[in-house]
Amino acid sequence: MNEDPDFNPYAPPSADTELVADQERFGDYIPATRGRRFLGNLIDSLLIGAAVIPGAVLSAGVRSPEGGALAMGVGALLVLAVQWYLISTSGQSIAKKMLGMRIIKMDGSPVNFVSGVILRQWVIMAAGFIPLLGNIIGLVDAAFIFREDYRCLHDHIAGTQVVMANPFSV
Repeated sequence: MNEDPDFNPYAPPSADTELVADQERFGDYIPATRGRRFLGNLIDSLLIGAAVIPGAVLSAGVRSPEGGALAMGVGALLVLAVQWYLISTSGQSIAKKMLGMRIIKMDGSPVNFVSGVILRQWVIMAAGFIPLLGNIIGLVDAAFIFREDYRCLHDHIAGTQVVMANPFSV
């Protein structure tokens, strides 16, 4: 029996039980939602698209569009290089930083170039070049996010997870 006169055994719990349950389920980090991850991917893709526009404008109406195609490739590669650098050093692409997400390894340690870029992005990208099978792998990669752990196939390959940037502070 509790001796505290203010104690009410019938009062609702004072702890956020959903937060505690998520912490028990996921550890010290809150996984990023599917919608937030989708929005981040969309923003990062739009940034690459924006980098390609100057080259597309240059090649429009020109008899020899090679220069424009080269400018498009250089623009896309510059954005990708910045993104890969940011992911390797902070675990965040431009969109992930904007949306408050971070990529970490499953043990909570930060990603590096191998786990954050090569295993997480390039492997799936390379698989995409395989006729028919690449499309299937792309679909499976995206469908994996509907599993209980919110991790895509590329996260499983790299041993990573996308989490909210600030860990639990309970």
